Amino acid sequence: MNNEEISANCYISNIEQSAFSNDTFKLGDIVALKSHPYQTNYFEPKIGAYARFTPPLMIVIEILNKTTHDTFTGVKDSNQYKCLFYSTKEGKFEKLWFKSEELKYIGNYVKEDHGISSFDITDWKKELLGKEVVLQTVDLELGKKKTFLDTVDGRSKMKVSNLLDYLPPVASIMDVKYEDDHTKHNDKGKVTSKKHQLHAKLKWLNNESGKFSEEAVPLECLKLVKFNENPVIYNEKKTYLLSLKVPKQLEDNTDVYMKSIPVLLTSTTFNHYYYVYDGMNVFTNKSRSYSHTFPVRSYVDLKKMLRSGKDLGDKSNIQKYLSEENKTDVKDKWFKISYIDSNGVSTERIVYVQDFVPKPEAIPEDESKSTLKCNCLLRGGDVRHFLVERIQKCIALPKEFEGIFFERVKPITTAKQ
Repeated sequence: MNNEEISANCYISNIEQSAFSNDTFKLGDIVALKSHPYQTNYFEPKIGAYARFTPPLMIVIEILNKTTHDTFTGVKDSNQYKCLFYSTKEGKFEKLWFKSEELKYIGNYVKEDHGISSFDITDWKKELLGKEVVLQTVDLELGKKKTFLDTVDGRSKMKVSNLLDYLPPVASIMDVKYEDDHTKHNDKGKVTSKKHQLHAKLKWLNNESGKFSEEAVPLECLKLVKFNENPVIYNEKKTYLLSLKVPKQLEDNTDVYMKSIPVLLTSTTFNHYYYVYDGMNVFTNKSRSYSHTFPVRSYVDLKKMLRSGKDLGDKSNIQKYLSEENKTDVKDKWFKISYIDSNGVSTERIVYVQDFVPKPEAIPEDESKSTLKCNCLLRGGDVRHFLVERIQKCIALPKEFEGIFFERVKPITTAKQ
């Protein structure tokens, strides 16, 4: 290795590949054939070419521990695993056996807490009959994306859609039964086979036949579906107050943190077993989707709040008010402004004035008398500079505005001018 190679290696770190190399799987492990593109904790690849070659995500529901050896090679026979998945093409749950070398580990799931401490099967039936459930692999199957080239009018474009060949259905529990022979031993006391103790008999609308089907699957492989227990309480076209998990600091501002945002709910979508809420951040005008755990319980009349602010009047009054001579009434305050940029584009923004700053060199001397350094909510709280002469309308916002959406980590002290 020459000196240049040695020098380059000082800046290049080798990426170590961590793989699940254990070929011994447990009951409840999520596995797939080795041809599946998913890897442990990596579920993001878009699947191209012929995506339907992609095998299902499966759950280990029974284990057969082999103690015999191959008579030709002398190598111990591989353990065998019965795996469960749902085939949308066949419209049924499939339970198939595989050898350990055919499978790779994908992950495991969080065991559903049914809140039942008793081993009495009667208690399980009382608690679970009529409940709706879905296979634990549902989120992984919902997340599969396929990419393909679509050509329209001679123009080609890569598109992405869902790959739902093995999406499990939402089903109702009709019965719960206990498996007496869930563990078997040989004459030496070693476990030769193992499977889940509790099984649930399910009923669901078969996607292929259009009729109802029934099947028993291990209870532990299922998770409860609770969308009926959490009814939709949100109304479209209303603005809700969404609390941020972690308050966001505004750029170059050590005093003010955003604690919540106004979200205008635009639509509600039912995504297989939970609701998705489509909304728009009213501050940034950006849309995004929120899951069924949309953490809001109140709404805010932002338009009414903005109207209750002090209108500064025409442009001459705005320039007089937003001047350095009136710095005490401007600095550390919130305003809603209508602004025209250098390209003639008009936007409405809510800004927090940090200070007055020198005029940018690119601006002609006779075009601006004052420049404001502000946190702009249209840009997520990042710093932007505004020429006062280009502000067409301006409303000084009431104190309630900051109290609802922001918090201060220390008091503002304003020096005498």
